[in-house]
Amino acid sequence: MINRILVGREAHGHPRAERIISRFPDAGIVFEAEAGAGYFSEGETLDKRTLKLDVFKGPFLKRCPCSKGAYTCGYYVLSPVVGCPCHCSYCVLREYLNDEAITVYVNLEDLFAQVDGFLAQRPGRDFRIGTGELADSLALEPELGFAQELVEFFSDKENVLFELKTKSHGLDALAGVTHRGRTVIGFSLNPESVAEAEEPDAAPLPERMEAAARAVEAGYRVAFHFDPVIDLDPLAGPDRSVKPYREVVDTIYAKVPADSIAWISMGALRFNKKLYRNIREEKPGNRIMIGEFTEGFDGKMRYLRHRRRGLLSSLASMIRDHHRDAPLYLCMEDPKMVERVLGARKSPF
Repeated sequence: MINRILVGREAHGHPRAERIISRFPDAGIVFEAEAGAGYFSEGETLDKRTLKLDVFKGPFLKRCPCSKGAYTCGYYVLSPVVGCPCHCSYCVLREYLNDEAITVYVNLEDLFAQVDGFLAQRPGRDFRIGTGELADSLALEPELGFAQELVEFFSDKENVLFELKTKSHGLDALAGVTHRGRTVIGFSLNPESVAEAEEPDAAPLPERMEAAARAVEAGYRVAFHFDPVIDLDPLAGPDRSVKPYREVVDTIYAKVPADSIAWISMGALRFNKKLYRNIREEKPGNRIMIGEFTEGFDGKMRYLRHRRRGLLSSLASMIRDHHRDAPLYLCMEDPKMVERVLGARKSPF
């Protein structure tokens, strides 16, 4: 998968950088300190097979970047890795990142210090903190070795639930790791037909579900993220359009006990305007673009409001058929939509 590793000046010689390099023995290594004018030739394109090892000097811990006006669930994100080896057609990282190379910040000791400082200043409060906003948390594990370090770090944080969010199926990185029930393994899900067509390099849906079952067996709680929820049949009613999601929901509750599910999120498909235009131009017949979109409350292109409400309400009903008090929440929706879909139980947090 990884065929080249670029090593920044400050990462050169760092123990984690050395460890990562040793785990990709077939990758070509380029050291910035030795390259002189930089890592690569002018105009050269970096792709998802390239790792950039570097040191990050800014804040690792940030509030989840909710859209302005959206109902917030209070989530905080950590980004020790930026970039993802998957090629999901709807991925927002295509717009946010300058290139497709995956940047790995090796200075986790600074990340840990920042989290400790943050928690020390807020005694008595509970937090959800997770990776997976700008990268898949487990796609490059166990080679990176970050998941194990993060789980062990959070294992003694009594007021934190830490989440690793993924579309992968490998849990080798977490085998035998001390977690004390404080890590949640989150799986992003879509119907199998969508996963095959739009998430070509992610694990197939059955493998993700098997991984969720193995995580529960290892004592972890799990989470599931239906985001994006896609309008699969815009000419039909919402119930019929999301009918393929029922098989996914049925599989969840066949594989995983309800009391092992920490939370389930739902979010309708949405795009920033630039990405929306780009996908329409690149793949004009793409099935995820056949729904009717309009500019939403946050300037993003979204399904029409009544349609969005119908899709999310139908999916929520499927889940509640199995688990009446399922810990549901909506991602990136305004408070009125949250109330219309979830009613008085606006959020499990």
